[in-house]
Amino acid sequence: MSSLPWEKSGAVWAWWSALANFEQRPALPGEMILGRIEEILHLLGDPHLGAKVIHITGTKGKGSTAAMVDSVLRHSGKRTGLFTSPHLSEVTERFQIDGISVSHLELGRAVWEVQCALESHPNLMEQYGLPTFFEVATIAAFVLFAKAKTEWIVLEVGLGGRLDSTNICHPVACIITTIGLDHTKILGETLEQIAFEKAGIIKPGVPVISGVTDEPARSVIRLAAKKVGAKLWELNDHIHVKGEDVAWWENDIATGRATVQTPIAKYEDLPCPLIGAHQRSNLACAVGVFAMLGPLLGLDKNAISLGLAKTKWPGRLEIIARQPLVIVDGAHNPDSAKSLAREIAPLARITKPVFVVACSQDKDIAGLLAPLASMAKCLVLTRYTKSLRSATTEQLSQALPLGVVATVIEEPDPIKAKDIAIQLAGPSGVVVITGSLFLVGELRGH
Repeated sequence: MSSLPWEKSGAVWAWWSALANFEQRPALPGEMILGRIEEILHLLGDPHLGAKVIHITGTKGKGSTAAMVDSVLRHSGKRTGLFTSPHLSEVTERFQIDGISVSHLELGRAVWEVQCALESHPNLMEQYGLPTFFEVATIAAFVLFAKAKTEWIVLEVGLGGRLDSTNICHPVACIITTIGLDHTKILGETLEQIAFEKAGIIKPGVPVISGVTDEPARSVIRLAAKKVGAKLWELNDHIHVKGEDVAWWENDIATGRATVQTPIAKYEDLPCPLIGAHQRSNLACAVGVFAMLGPLLGLDKNAISLGLAKTKWPGRLEIIARQPLVIVDGAHNPDSAKSLAREIAPLARITKPVFVVACSQDKDIAGLLAPLASMAKCLVLTRYTKSLRSATTEQLSQALPLGVVATVIEEPDPIKAKDIAIQLAGPSGVVVITGSLFLVGELRGH
């Protein structure tokens, strides 16, 4: 296909942006259709076939794990494609080749190819309807990676797993990081239901790494793997990790160390590139998949150590300023909020933080706010502006636990909310911006 005509680029972006986008609103029953994306990929020559894929899902930690897996592969000399979501600042961040985001022009060309394929086969749209925004993103990723001749693709699930558009891949390994209550209106109200959806990425004979340690979700993963004959290694059973905590807020290069024991190898004194005890579990999943794939990769401990040390994944317990100390973290559900609270607890004992919080309407807002409110000096409640899903400040305020001691301020403008927080914290204080990656993306560069 010829290059995207410059005069058509605006129309292509407009076409893509107008499609159903579950980051802007919740998915409706019947909108996630794997048959549709398979048909479109076939029209484009099946670009999803060929490269070796590591497919990753989980309620939290899947992006961090994907970043570590990709970094290790790249720094061992593999040509990689990394597909993640959502983005922080630019949509091109979702599509990385050898660690570098594609250009807007490259992405526009890939989306245009999808649009042209659909317009030349109107019967497909009549049968299935238009694809969603994320389905087009997934197809575009495969198109971009095929053109770049990537050897390996690290593929992060967008939502759930079983019906997610990434689940058309033919992986060499799968990782399920954690199971928690999130997207309950779509994935189910119980941990068993959500685990069933996440376990939908497990394929016959394809090895699985699971970081799921709690029942009843763990049993659901085990049963799914057993049914299709997939080899399963589980955290705290087949894979064990030990590590040390560090005072990560004291300097910009603080990093912990960890030792990971797998059934076939022990990896000692590995760098933990991302902050938090929960990131050690993600690291263990990443190292586990390398051990499990063994001969296919041929990586030694030094290659893994180098790749981990070079991992970058912004917006997760990231320090973006000092005096005051400003931390951004994309915690967006109760479990991730608890992890955040646990990591900043030592700081909070010295000086109570000022939180800037926004989150989506369809989240467990009360569950997210509770662990933060108990340690806050002040809660500045705001909104993010790049998605219609943002809860109002009134909704956030109404969800606060009874008896909150912290000062509560409602400021719908996120930039003004950040300025208020910085003023309240003072030069020696702590500001934590959290509740949504959309909010982190808006304020991280300000």
